[in-house]
Amino acid sequence: MTAQNRTPNGIWANVPEPTTPHSYPLPVPATPDPRFSPRLVHAVADLLQDKGYPLVYDGGDLQALSGALFAFLYRPAATR
Repeated sequence: MTAQNRTPNGIWANVPEPTTPHSYPLPVPATPDPRFSPRLVHAVADLLQDKGYPLVYDGGDLQALSGALFAFLYRPAATR
């Protein structure tokens, strides 16, 4: 079964209903997590481009993507 969710630009996306507990967000690390690096952010940017989204190449876009990715991975859901 899927649920239809509206994205910020008004596009509907079919998203599977959750059947297991959330794995994210993770606790905010006490020290910098070496997995969260510019290389990770660039890999996500490349994946987005491979899926047809515009190229993320500007410092501002990379900074925004990095912040959004960090928020998904580490921040409590209430603050997303």
